[in-house]
Amino acid sequence: MASRDTYGSKSERVKVSDKSVKKESKKSSKSETVRLVLQRDLRLKYTGPVSKKSYVFSGAGAVLDVDKEDADIMIQKRGGICCEGSGVAEPQPYFAILEEG
Repeated sequence: MASRDTYGSKSERVKVSDKSVKKESKKSSKSETVRLVLQRDLRLKYTGPVSKKSYVFSGAGAVLDVDKEDADIMIQKRGGICCEGSGVAEPQPYFAILEEG
């Protein structure tokens, strides 16, 4: 039986160090967050479209730290026009970014 050395492959194996793998995993696990406040008087359970994290807002004024990529999409979410005759002519946003300070 022929040994593996005679198969004709001259390529060498590339050794991956554990340090480079750990650095990459640490980068991906740390995500930037944004504080969002719910502006509607309702209890809302929302699954982040990017991170797939579950966010539960308990009611109007509830503040949560949300993954930045999810927040970019969530702040665009708008509801229907409520309270006919209230003078509000366009759909209102569900969320707003909470400014620190």
